[in-house]
Amino acid sequence: MNSAQYRYCWRVRFAAPEVINSYHEHPDYVAFTNRRFRPVADREISIDYAMECL
Repeated sequence: MNSAQYRYCWRVRFAAPEVINSYHEHPDYVAFTNRRFRPVADREISIDYAMECL
């Protein structure tokens, strides 16, 4: 039996930090998450991080 609490990962890369809020509020994103993602993922963790190229 799998004891992992989380089974799905949705990784999104943005060109700039300013885009994140407009993405989360976009009608297509809201419709998709409500129709497809939330029914199978009853709990979620959201982590935002920035990557720097050296």
